[in-house]
Amino acid sequence: VFASLTIWTALIRRFVFGQKLETIRWVAVLVITAGLAVDAVSVAMDEPNLKGGIDMTLVFGMLAAIVAAVFDAFMYTFAEHAMSVKDVDELGQKINPSESDLCWLMGMIDLPIVMVYIVAYVVLGGHWDSLVVDEIKDAGKCDTSSLDGSASGSFDQDEAYKTEGECHHIGGTWEPAGGTMLSAGLLWMVQGAALWLHYITFFYCVSRGSSVSGAVNKALQSASIFSLSWATLQSLASSFPVY
Repeated sequence: VFASLTIWTALIRRFVFGQKLETIRWVAVLVITAGLAVDAVSVAMDEPNLKGGIDMTLVFGMLAAIVAAVFDAFMYTFAEHAMSVKDVDELGQKINPSESDLCWLMGMIDLPIVMVYIVAYVVLGGHWDSLVVDEIKDAGKCDTSSLDGSASGSFDQDEAYKTEGECHHIGGTWEPAGGTMLSAGLLWMVQGAALWLHYITFFYCVSRGSSVSGAVNKALQSASIFSLSWATLQSLASSFPVY
């Protein structure tokens, strides 16, 4: 659903900011729209949860993704408008924000929101253990090879032993996946660097091309992430069967 970002960007750019879009780009938007529609129909036909009726959780999730896509589309088109409009000061100097200006502004808006969520909800709200510590501590697999046939046969390996406590309760040996608080913190820092690189690249793309080009690049990024995630999970599955 979030892949509709390209469509929303093209519509907002044309009908809100009044910027015309070349015919070839409208064709690209239509191709993406058709692809999304075909994918949605195929998922609906194969999804067992949808055959018994409409799942309202799924509906609200789709609506949230659409709202997020619309907000991102406004950001894309506004960034293009801000960097392309001919604003000058009293001395005739161009006063449009640069790519780095908008990137830092986005970071100054995003960081407080993220920190408020972490401090207010995760830490002070009492969710630190369930959302952070337990997820790291219970990542791993349970070795039941030492159990006798009657004991191990009474449990479904896909359903049981998913936490360290359950594994020890049945007498199994817990093999952690190797995650620690330090590794989680380092990954968070890497994610921050990746987001900075993503945003600065995006603003340069928009300033040299258009907001629609930026949205298309976002779609390519999403497709690449799907492919990379699949390859990564296939690799992890051989080392950590818990995945």
